[in-house]
Amino acid sequence: GAEPWHTTHVTEGEWDPVKNAAADEIVLANVASIPPERVKELERLVSNGAGLMIFCGELMDTTSYNDRLYADGKGLLPAKLDGAVDGPVNGLVVESVQNSPLDLLSKIAPAALANVRINRYMSVDDPKNSADVRVLARWNNSQSAPAVIEKRFGRGRVLLCTVTADKAWSDWPIDPSFVLATRAA
Repeated sequence: GAEPWHTTHVTEGEWDPVKNAAADEIVLANVASIPPERVKELERLVSNGAGLMIFCGELMDTTSYNDRLYADGKGLLPAKLDGAVDGPVNGLVVESVQNSPLDLLSKIAPAALANVRINRYMSVDDPKNSADVRVLARWNNSQSAPAVIEKRFGRGRVLLCTVTADKAWSDWPIDPSFVLATRAA
């Protein structure tokens, strides 16, 4: 009966710290750069329990993200961004990780996830799984490149998805597994 999702789309100029404080989840989708004051605000929100999903894309300034959000592993970003890599890649492989927000995808037949087509993805330094950072899914290519990485940050979590949230880099956003993944996350 209750509304499962209530979304508010805002641009940088419309960012309102008071309204954002009430958000359960913040999604950054192909955002070019995050100013230092916004980084501090995001760190505070996530540390207090909010979720943050970051989707990569062409607009991203990887140097800025690495400096401000990765911060040598101490920031919000779960992995250092290397740059966009052209595919093609066929498929997504869900890692067997305890209490993963992507557990629901492990119940889907691997053949169905193999149908996801990736034309481009953001290459990242492959993080070593730890108490705070873990790879939840990988692309089905020879590098087994990370597709979704999670980082615990205070009481909150950050998910980095190495493709766009739209069809610019892949057809995953139009696949039912994408809806399941984002909703479960």
